[in-house]
Amino acid sequence: MDIDITEIVNSIKLFYHREAIILLLLVMLSLIAIVASIFGFKNYFQKSVIKAILIIFSTCVCALSLIIIKIIEFAPVYDDYKNMTYTIEQNAEIYIVEGTNNLWEQKNLVQLKTQNGEEIELEITNDYKFETGVILEGTVVYTNHSKHIVWYKF
Repeated sequence: MDIDITEIVNSIKLFYHREAIILLLLVMLSLIAIVASIFGFKNYFQKSVIKAILIIFSTCVCALSLIIIKIIEFAPVYDDYKNMTYTIEQNAEIYIVEGTNNLWEQKNLVQLKTQNGEEIELEITNDYKFETGVILEGTVVYTNHSKHIVWYKF
């Protein structure tokens, strides 16, 4: 089976760009929430300064927490993109452990069983083929640090 390396590299770049855009959108959304908390309650702030400070502080803490969590999730993706680290597994079995159907999290959790019998937990972007409990067999390429399947052929 021929494996096109440029297609794999492009898939890693696409995965990186998607995650970077999500991080950027989260930062912009957090800034909008902070600005809205400051200017949205402008009249309310004049009545009670302590409540105003608490609202602004809690908005900043929540926004900063979300950004930090996303940066921690983004770090391995960036490392895979920067170093182009990936592993190719041929004749591997994938068992769909948990599927997702919501708009926010479009990833499935999978169990990859290699030819050597080693089992690895990975994520894969949602696809119509992936239903919980389905077992697929074929060639799989996954990133080493973020543990995400970026290319497959079943």
